[in-house]
Amino acid sequence: MGRLTPPTRRGYLYQLIAMLGWTSAPALPFLKKPVLIMMGDEDAIVPMVNGRFLHRLIPGSELEIFEGGGHLFLLSHREQSISCIRAFLDREPVQQEGRRAA
Repeated sequence: MGRLTPPTRRGYLYQLIAMLGWTSAPALPFLKKPVLIMMGDEDAIVPMVNGRFLHRLIPGSELEIFEGGGHLFLLSHREQSISCIRAFLDREPVQQEGRRAA
């Protein structure tokens, strides 16, 4: 296995430019599977508006906000995160379908 090297400045710039012009937003309303969106309300990297935007666009999605959670809320709110994910995954498919219609 070769040694990993960081991208060149040019490569990094191209990545940033690509992110500026790409969005999955037009496809989100067509998602047919249950979706759990988890956000920390004190995330300095991904603003809350992003989670709310996803939640509005994805039919029947669930938005879980972790109070006092930053970008690494999965670590800082470990038990709460695990509980939330388990509850989401353990739901019966019929319950998840019912939530989508609501």
